[in-house]
Amino acid sequence: MTKNIKLLKTKIESTKKTLGKLSPDSKQTHISLAIAEDFNGIIDQLVLEVPDIKNIVPKKITSTMPMSHMKKADIKYIDLEIYLDQLIAIISEFESGK
Repeated sequence: MTKNIKLLKTKIESTKKTLGKLSPDSKQTHISLAIAEDFNGIIDQLVLEVPDIKNIVPKKITSTMPMSHMKKADIKYIDLEIYLDQLIAIISEFESGK
């Protein structure tokens, strides 16, 4: 595993830890565009490091009307939490060499 992937995993895990502190009601709100762009950057970096995972990583987060006018993404924090869990599982499989 490359150093970059380890650092990305650390970033993903720390974001997930922060999400775990949100109330259930807060998790039902839409994420900001900044968080969406950060997540999309993580996806890009992972695929750059491991091209074989391109078709199994979560899709990039989008922002369409009317959410884009509010500077929000189309998904909610609960969805982001699921995506982060998926990334952690994918990276863990890669780490184990399976």
